Parts: sequence; structure tokens; C-alpha cells
Amino acid sequence: MAFSLICFQQALTMEGTEKQIVLKLRAGNHFAFEHFVRDNYNPVFYLCLGITKSRETSEELTSDIFLKIWNKRESLPLSGSLQAYLRVVSRNAAIDFVRSRKFQLVSIEDIESFDFTSSEVTDNTLIEAEMKKAYQDALDSLTPRRKEIFKLSREENLTYEEIAQKLNISKNTVEVQMGFALRGLKNFVRQKTDLKVEVWILLLHLFNL
Repeated sequence: MAFSLICFQQALTMEGTEKQIVLKLRAGNHFAFEHFVRDNYNPVFYLCLGITKSRETSEELTSDIFLKIWNKRESLPLSGSLQAYLRVVSRNAAIDFVRSRKFQLVSIEDIESFDFTSSEVTDNTLIEAEMKKAYQDALDSLTPRRKEIFKLSREENLTYEEIAQKLNISKNTVEVQMGFALRGLKNFVRQKTDLKVEVWILLLHLFNL
């Protein structure tokens, strides 16, 4: 937990004072929100991970937490500590999830009668479809070489040295092209203001922007 606290303290001093950050978020500043998510994603994730013990669950909770903060941005507190507020929100979300899993008993009848055409399931399917399309559109915005290098690095988990050998280019070329690719992806995501906030957050995290 001490590690999470240090991460929060470092993250929230990177883009200005807490009050400045809150005012920008309350005003609906997408650029400020992008920085807020990027700088605080790992602290929130690791706090959730320490409670849930599940990386997959923690990733979902982290995205949900930032989404809720954005949706309720106008009610963000102007006084007090923003890092303390974020820790409390994150901790409560993780604890609530654990409690719901621990005490929730689902019967066979409940499963059989579940409405898989409900709005929640439909919304999740739509978000997944939009996420896949946005991911592909982002990659397609890159030059063929940068797209290839990015996919070899992020999708096939090859090292820069392995990519260089595979493509018969220098390691330095791989590093430079990867840098250009990340910059291009970042610009693409910033310009896609029509995306759902959930998709936008996931893209930022997926591309590690």
C-alpha cells in the first residue's frame, strides 16, 4: 500500500497543482483528463490489484473508476486532497467488488433466466466492437513500416533486437520508428473526440500513451 501512496503523490504533482487539475477536469478539458488518466492509471491499478489480487479485474475496475470520475467531473471536490479522493474512490470500488463476489450466490435458475439482450450486455458488445475498430483505425493511421514494427513489439512481444533481425534493419532504426509510431498513435487518439470515454481510456492504456 505504501508503494501505491508514493505513486499517487508523484502522479498528481506532474501536471500542476491539485486544484488546477480539478478545475480543468470540471471544465471538461479532454487534454487534462488524458494527462490525469495517464499519470494515475498505474497507481489506481496497483491499489486495486493489492485488494482484488486479479490483474484482469483490476484493469476493468481502473477503467470504470476513471469513467465514473469523468462522468461526475462537475462534482469533483475543490477543497481537500485530490490524491486522497482518488485513493478513497479506488479503494472503495475494489472493496465493493470483492464483497459482491464473496457474497453473491447465483443459482442455475438465475443464469437460465438471464436476459442476454439486456442493455448492459448490448452496451458491452458495442463498446468492444468500437474498441476493436478504433484500435485498427489507429494502427492503419501509421505508415506500413511503423505499423509492422509496432505490431511485432506489442502484439508479438518481440524485443527491438529481435525486430531488427527479423526486418534486417538496425536496432536504432527500430527504436526511432517505434517512437514515431507512438507519437502518431497519441495524436490519433487525441483527435478522436467522438469515441466513448471507456474506449478512449482503454486506447490510452493499450498504447501506453
